[in-house]
Formats: sequence, structure tokens, C-alpha cells
Amino acid sequence: MSTACLSFTGTANAMEVFHLQGKINRAPAPETCIQWEIKFGLFKLMRPKVAADDWIWIADHVVSKGVHKCLVVLGVRMSTLSQKDDLTVSYEDVEPLGIVPMKTSNGELMEAEFEAILNANHGIPPLAIVKDHGSDLRCGGKLFSKVHPDVINIYDVPHKIARLYEYQLKDDEVWVKFTCLSG
Repeated sequence: MSTACLSFTGTANAMEVFHLQGKINRAPAPETCIQWEIKFGLFKLMRPKVAADDWIWIADHVVSKGVHKCLVVLGVRMSTLSQKDDLTVSYEDVEPLGIVPMKTSNGELMEAEFEAILNANHGIPPLAIVKDHGSDLRCGGKLFSKVHPDVINIYDVPHKIARLYEYQLKDDEVWVKFTCLSG
């Protein structure tokens, strides 16, 4: 299967080409493409999920705006990943399980949100939760795992590697300059 990616404006422009060729009756504006994306995302979030015990949750805060953070929990089935040669997660593999704007985030609130997502998705605990080691997600995952002891807590690889680099390079002058410039 071949795929391609376009921006919202690029999608509207490409559809305008089809319109000019007489292949479609009209072309949408970029704003219409944005609305389609929002509706599709909301549909994916709200549609019933498969009741299964092999879900892996991927949790992170993805947007910070002022005092608000947005917790996103995506789910991927281990049975889906097991059918692949390399276990690579693709867009098609994930389901949004929860999107939660938050003003405050700590372990207790994270655990409560994980419970709410669990209850909204058949009440079957996931196989694992993958997350960074920010204090809120780390503590929330631990609290959730105390209530659901079969859930595996996993520190996500990119954050783990970043921490290892940070530890290994903390006294390196070039690294210190780089981190000052990039952050």
C-alpha cells in the first residue's frame, strides 16, 4: 500500500486540480479539510473500542498552553503488533482512548484519569502502559498498577535514551552548550 501526506492547504489544492479536470464537482477550502480531520478524530475517539486484554496504552502530555496540559492516551493491540516483523507502531494501529485537558497533573490525578479511561473502554485493564518518567505519569502509573497488578509499567524508549545521554554527557562541554542552545 502506498501513502502520501499533504497539509490541509495541500489537500485542498490537490482536490482543486481534480475539480479543474472535471473529476469531482467541487473542491473544499483548507478550513473544510480541517473540519473533516476534527470530525474524523472525534469519531475515532468516541467509537466503541474492541474489548480485549492485550491493549497497550501509550500516555503522554502533548500540548501545554498557559496553565493547561493535554493528556493523550493512545491504545495499540499487542495482537496487531505481533503480526508485524518489526513491532513498529503505525498511525493505522493506534486508537485514541482518552484526551484530557488538565490544569493540574499529579500521580493521583493521573491514576484517576487512567481509571476513567479504563471504565470508558470495557473495564479491562491494559497489558501495559508506556509513558515517560515525569513525576505525574510515573506516579500515576505506579498507583494504577497497584490497583491492577498485572499491568506492566514501561518507561518509553525515547525518554529513556535521552536520560542515558544526559547522564553520560553531563560533564561534556559540547553537550552542555548544545542543551543550552536547544532548550
